[in-house]
Amino acid sequence: MNIVVVTSVSALAVAVVHSVAFAIGRRIGRGNVVDVVWGLGFVAVAVAAATLGHGDPVRRWLLLALVSTWGLRLSWHMYRKTAGQGEDPRYADLLRGATPVQALRKVFGLQGLLTLFVSFPLQLSAVTGPTPKPLLAVGGVGLAVWLVGITFEAVGDWQLWVFKSDPANRGVIMDRGL
Repeated sequence: MNIVVVTSVSALAVAVVHSVAFAIGRRIGRGNVVDVVWGLGFVAVAVAAATLGHGDPVRRWLLLALVSTWGLRLSWHMYRKTAGQGEDPRYADLLRGATPVQALRKVFGLQGLLTLFVSFPLQLSAVTGPTPKPLLAVGGVGLAVWLVGITFEAVGDWQLWVFKSDPANRGVIMDRGL
């Protein structure tokens, strides 16, 4: 498939993810649901790109695995962070007095567009041919950077969870760790 098809299906997938999040947010009265689905939007794009793209299959499926690992980790972290909490004050201020259509546009629609824009290199990589041999090393460096980054994120999430689990740290800002 060409880039127009991959991007169109990616846009549809992101629209579905953010529409479901909007419906859930309306039901529970919280706009910060969008933070939980930020990573899931990228996973949806990665699935569309990997399955519809005609480019290098190794690259498509590797990127699907990497983006899915990152996106699912981020969404799980944000879910654990916000579950049982009230509305994020930033969203409360942003959405104060907003109609449902305004909330959909200002928060969920905007983040959906940002997801689609930021993920465009992923979409483009799904429709391009094999990686030229001189650039294979760049891919290896990218994989190493991803591995270091995801490790830091996971360790940092764990450290923050341990810190916040201690009642003595209630209201205290964590200033140690990664």
